[in-house]
Amino acid sequence: MVSERYGPDSDQYRGVLSMYVFGTLFGAVLISLIASLATSFNIFDPLALAMGAGVGSGSMMAAAAAAASVVSAHPEMADQVLAVAATSNIITGLLGVYVGMYVALPLADRIYGALTKRSKTTSERKADTAPRAVAPSVTVPLTTIVPILFVGGVIVSSIAAGGVSRSIIVGYLILTGLLLLGVGVARLTRGKIAAMIAIITIGALATTPWSPIGDFVSSTVGTVDFLSICTLTLTVAGLSLGKDLPLLKTIGWKIVPVGIVAILASYLLSVVVAKFALGLWH
Repeated sequence: MVSERYGPDSDQYRGVLSMYVFGTLFGAVLISLIASLATSFNIFDPLALAMGAGVGSGSMMAAAAAAASVVSAHPEMADQVLAVAATSNIITGLLGVYVGMYVALPLADRIYGALTKRSKTTSERKADTAPRAVAPSVTVPLTTIVPILFVGGVIVSSIAAGGVSRSIIVGYLILTGLLLLGVGVARLTRGKIAAMIAIITIGALATTPWSPIGDFVSSTVGTVDFLSICTLTLTVAGLSLGKDLPLLKTIGWKIVPVGIVAILASYLLSVVVAKFALGLWH
């Protein structure tokens, strides 16, 4: 989202990339501790704690709902907790793209700009005008990257499934088609509709109960192991970090308190909202 909206060499991309790295390395551990502490207070319903776990990250959701003490403290509700957490995570992942692209990112950018204009010292303003580390430009054509992703995805999914199957290949063909369709929409609209927005919207509509191909798409893509997709995605993301190391070095330790506050606030505020939404506040 940030790369499409602000560009891969922007301050916004640099900040979000640092938060992505922090969340990947420490997010699951941190949210697990926060969820355990929130559970020990006995003031929140376990379903509210489960809904709060749906922060959009699969690893964080699993850590907050399952690995943390929510399930262990309420073993009789284990299935409900995990089901609600997974549902909340799906909703967050879907709606979060629209909110992030059109509300959260522009709002955060304006608030940050207003705060930094007031608080910057003379030396900081001079530092802003100094030359910055810029990530080298790396461009890979779709005709190269798409076949690599397709073949790599089929191989990883086949290993996870214990063998190659027709449904895995067809499933990845569908995913690849969605990818190309989303990129095509973004190019036709000259970026007014982001590729990620197009992919998620088309994918969601194609798998609804009202879609004539909904059952086929859901059942076929469902044969592709979800964790294998995560493995491929995180591998590509990890490889891309190499070119962004100069940008990451400019952030330094500041991402640590920002990351802790972001994860803490996201989880606890989500739990409070879920508490009221479920009508369980006493």
